[in-house]
Amino acid sequence: MRFARRREASGTGSALSAMREPAFLILALEFGLVIGGEWAFNTALAIQAYELGGPLAVGLIGARFVPAALGGLPLGALGDRIPPGWVLCGTAAARCAAVAGATLLVLAGTSFVPLLIVAIVDAVVGTAYRPAQARLVPALAQTPADVAGAAALLSNTKTISQVAGALLAGMLLTTAGVGVVFAAPAVLFLIAAIGNAALAGRLHAHAAIGHDGGDAKIDWLGGARILFHDRLITHVAGLSALRAMGRGLWLALATLAALGFLELGKGGVALMLALSGIGVLVSLPVGALLVARPRLRGPLTAGLALCGIPLVALALAGQPGPAFACVIVWGFGMSFADVILTALQFRVVDAPLLSRTVGAIESMKVGAEGLGALLAPALVALFGLRPAIAIAGAFPAVMVLLEQAALRRIDGVAEGRVDRLLLLRRVPLFGALRVEALERLAAGATPVTYPAGVDLIVEGDRDAKVFYVIEEGTAQVRLSGWPVAELGPGEGFGERALLRDTPRSATVRSLTDITVQEIGRETFLSALIGTDHVAQIDHARAADLGSLVATLRTLPLLQGLDEAALNGVVAAGRLRSVEADEAIVRQGDAGDELFVILSGGVRVDRDGAIVAELFPGEHFGEIALLHEVPRSATVTTTAASLLLAIDRATYRAAAEASGVEVPLVAAG
Repeated sequence: MRFARRREASGTGSALSAMREPAFLILALEFGLVIGGEWAFNTALAIQAYELGGPLAVGLIGARFVPAALGGLPLGALGDRIPPGWVLCGTAAARCAAVAGATLLVLAGTSFVPLLIVAIVDAVVGTAYRPAQARLVPALAQTPADVAGAAALLSNTKTISQVAGALLAGMLLTTAGVGVVFAAPAVLFLIAAIGNAALAGRLHAHAAIGHDGGDAKIDWLGGARILFHDRLITHVAGLSALRAMGRGLWLALATLAALGFLELGKGGVALMLALSGIGVLVSLPVGALLVARPRLRGPLTAGLALCGIPLVALALAGQPGPAFACVIVWGFGMSFADVILTALQFRVVDAPLLSRTVGAIESMKVGAEGLGALLAPALVALFGLRPAIAIAGAFPAVMVLLEQAALRRIDGVAEGRVDRLLLLRRVPLFGALRVEALERLAAGATPVTYPAGVDLIVEGDRDAKVFYVIEEGTAQVRLSGWPVAELGPGEGFGERALLRDTPRSATVRSLTDITVQEIGRETFLSALIGTDHVAQIDHARAADLGSLVATLRTLPLLQGLDEAALNGVVAAGRLRSVEADEAIVRQGDAGDELFVILSGGVRVDRDGAIVAELFPGEHFGEIALLHEVPRSATVTTTAASLLLAIDRATYRAAAEASGVEVPLVAAG
C-alpha cells in the first residue's frame, strides 16, 4: 500500500509568501523605516562630524558602536520581560527622540562632543530592536514555513533599506539644509514607532525566552575563551574581525574621499554608501550558490581579496567614475566574504558551543569595526588620504594570502558537514533560508540510527524537543493508529510541536532501519529566525486565505499533490464559520471530510479525555477521509473559528490528477 508522498520542491517559506500575512508586512515595513532612518542618520552624522572636527571626528563617529555593543547587552533581554511589539515601539520612539535631539543640536550650532554623545545614545538604544523583532516573528507565524519566509523578508528588507536610506540622505543634502537631513530620520523613526504600536496593540503578542541577560553574559565569556582555545576557530574569528575592521576603516575613509579628492560634495557621501549597498544586493544570489560547495577556501580568498583590491584601485584612479565601480565591487566582496565566514563558523564549531562562540565572534566584529574607524584618521595623518585608502585595501588582500595554510585545514574539517547540509537543503521548510541559516542547522544536527518498528515521535507526547530529517530509510505517519502518509529521505517531521507548546499531533514510526538528523528546538528556531534568542509561537488567530495553498502544501496528506491539484482542492473546499464551543465532529459518527483550521482553534477529545489542541494551519479528520471508519474523536471549537472542509471525493480527484495512489480501507 502506498500513500501520498511529499514533493521535493522548494520551500513555501519565501519572502513573497510572508508578504501575504499583514502582520509580517507591517513588521517588515517598520523595520525598513528603522534601517532607512539609521543609514540616513549615519550619513548625516559622518558629514557633520567632518565639518565640526575633520577626519578624527569621522573616526570617532564610526567608533561609537564599540560602547553601543557593551552598553546594549542588557537591552537585548528586554523582550523577556516586555511584549516585544512594545519593545519595538519604544526603541523606535527613543531613537526618534535621540535623533530629534541631534537635529536641535545641529541647528543650534553645537560643538562635536554633544553630538557624539547623542549618537552613542542612539546606537545603544538601537541594539534592543533586532532581538525583540526576532522574538516577535514566531509569535506572528501560523506555520514553520511562515517563520522562514518572514526571516527572508526581513533580511531582504534590511539590505534594500540600507541603500534607500543612504540615497534619501544624499537627495536631501543636495536639495535641503542640514537640519532637514537630520530631521528626516527622526520622522522615519516616529512613523516606525506608531506602526509598531498599532501592531503590538492589535496582536497583544509576546514571546517567552529561556535566557536572561545574565545568561547572555556568561555565554559571551565562555565563547571568548573558546575563540582562543581552538586554533581553527581562532583563524575564522580573526578573518571575520579583519573584514569588519576593513569595513569600519573604509566607511570612515569614504566620507573623506567623497568630500576630498573625488570632489563629490555632501551628496557624494550618501552615493558612495548607496553604491556599496548595491554590491551587497548583487552578492545575495551568488552567496546562495555556496550551499553545495564542500570547500570554501577559494571563494573566501576571492571574497576577502575583493574587500581590498577595489580600494587600492580607487586610490590609484582617483576619479569619480572608476571610484563608483570600485565601491560596488567592494560592497559585493564585503557581503560575499561575510556569508562565507559565517558559513565557516557553523562548519568548524561543535553544536553545543555554537551559540556562545558565534556571540563572541559577533562582539569581536563590532569592536574591530570601531577600531577600523579610529584607525582611519591616524592613517590619513601619517600617509595622506589616498595612500591611507590603498593601505586599507592592501591589508586584507595580504592577510588572506598568509592564511592559506590555515584555510586548507579549515576546509578539511568543514567538508564533513557538507553531505548533511545538502540533505537539509532538500527539506521544503528550509527552502527560503540563506546559506548561513542552513550552515547553522547542519552544525546543530546529530545523526541517529533507529531499527524498523520504532516510534520516533508519539501522538500526544508533550515533551517535544527535536525536529527530524530522514537521511536513509522510510517512516509512516499514523493518527490514532491509522496510517495516513509515508516519509522518505530528505523529508522532515515534528516542526509544529517545536513552535507551539502542544502535544505531538501524530505518531511517526520507522518502516525500515532509518537514519535521521535530529535538530533541537533552539537550533531549529534560531536558524529560521536568524538569532540565538528563540521563542514559542503564540496561539495566533488570523489566517490569510491568500496563503491557503501554501498552508495545504504543508499537510502530509496533501504533499504529493501538484500545484493545479492543490488549487482545485481550494476551489472545491467548503468554508465553515463556527462559533465557540461547537462540536465539528463527534466520536463514533460517520464522516468523509478533512478540516483545515484557518482561524480560531479546537480541542480534540477521545473517550472523554482531552488529547490535543489544534490551531491555525493544523488539521483533523483525515482518518475518516482515508479509511471509511467512524470518527475516532470529538473535535470542539475553543473559539470562533473558520475552517476549510475537504471531502473524500475532492481529495480522491486531486490525488488521481496528480498520479498519487490513495488507500481507502473500509472498516473491518
